[in-house]
Amino acid sequence: MTKPTLDYITATIAQKIVKIIGEPVKDKKTVEKDTLENLATKTLGVLQSQGIYAAALFLMTKLGDIKDIKDNNMSAEGRCASEILSWLHTLANTKTISNFEPDKYEPTIHYTQVPHKKDEILKNIASITSEDLEELLMVRTIWEQLLIYVRFHAKAAQKSPEE
Repeated sequence: MTKPTLDYITATIAQKIVKIIGEPVKDKKTVEKDTLENLATKTLGVLQSQGIYAAALFLMTKLGDIKDIKDNNMSAEGRCASEILSWLHTLANTKTISNFEPDKYEPTIHYTQVPHKKDEILKNIASITSEDLEELLMVRTIWEQLLIYVRFHAKAAQKSPEE
């Protein structure tokens, strides 16, 4: 069996991420496609101008309070940030990418664990920035591709019946 291309991997993961559109969040609202699209666009801008560590930090500023996650009361932006960050963290490990199986692939850290594991995530990402330039550039390219696909998948998502 041949290994899937990075384009295929990022496209598949983007499809998984956009499934959060319509999920219930704080104040009896749902995750809107515009919220996901805007956050992906902003994160992409931070990534391209400042790098992978800054992009991860930016997403962490959107997470909200840990108590909200325990109470299943996240904001829409916090829900989107935790989902994106859980997948970006997974894609920061190129060994994980080499074992990609589309139907079985899950993030290495579940979105509900992201706020609890901020230090671990940042430590892992910081290690990439300090060790191997080739790996850093690969991770940055993969993250860019994923965020572009998330952005366009969200833009193309069907509007909810209320719209």
